[in-house]
Amino acid sequence: MKLNIIFVLLMRELSKINKNLFFYILHMTLFPLFLYTVISLPLSTLILDIKPVYSNWSAAGIWVVTALFSCYIFSFKLFKSYFSMESFFSLPISPFNFLIFSYIYSLIIAFIQLFFSILLISALNSDFISFTYYFLLSFLFLPVIIIVSNISFILSQFDINETFLIIINLFFFLIICFALGAFIPLKYFPDSYSRFIDFFPISGLISNSQRIIGSDDVSFSLFLISFFISIILSFLVYLTIEKKITKK
Repeated sequence: MKLNIIFVLLMRELSKINKNLFFYILHMTLFPLFLYTVISLPLSTLILDIKPVYSNWSAAGIWVVTALFSCYIFSFKLFKSYFSMESFFSLPISPFNFLIFSYIYSLIIAFIQLFFSILLISALNSDFISFTYYFLLSFLFLPVIIIVSNISFILSQFDINETFLIIINLFFFLIICFALGAFIPLKYFPDSYSRFIDFFPISGLISNSQRIIGSDDVSFSLFLISFFISIILSFLVYLTIEKKITKK
């Protein structure tokens, strides 16, 4: 029964995507192209001491930014939608199963966006990402997607007006792009900052994605840090959902 309700909710969300398929395809196509045109190409004329060349190196930043920000936006809308419905609290679904459903949804959104981004940017850069590398990337993305989904949940629980929410979203977007090594190499920042920020889940994912592009060994210690943070956040989010459902 519990698995059935997860499946029903998932099919409900996928049917919404199907009804607005043109919008989703447009978003997932234009988003990476926008970053490539507005950020990657201009900076490629300024940052010349990167190997491989900047346009290839920055592809990792485009993958991470588009996948995680899309996950953040659509997961936020999902949580906001369900917790604003009175009927949601009468559904025969446990907090754990709702959490699993939301994570599956977040993973679907993020991985579809990741696929679009890799396909488009690789074509523009005349580059090629093998299936093995794509599988490794997907594995590295898993805990960070969960973390971003949890951040979306936490933000969705606050009563934020639309203007302030736009500011928060823009701030989050700019941080991912320019403060965590996606488009500006961390070596350009002070050593104390780069050593500290490199262990953040998103910056760790960016760093590992750049290592994959450069055919270097990935750092699994960065992955493990992200994994443990995702477990802790998931537990806290679970407790919050349980409290909300029980209270109703």
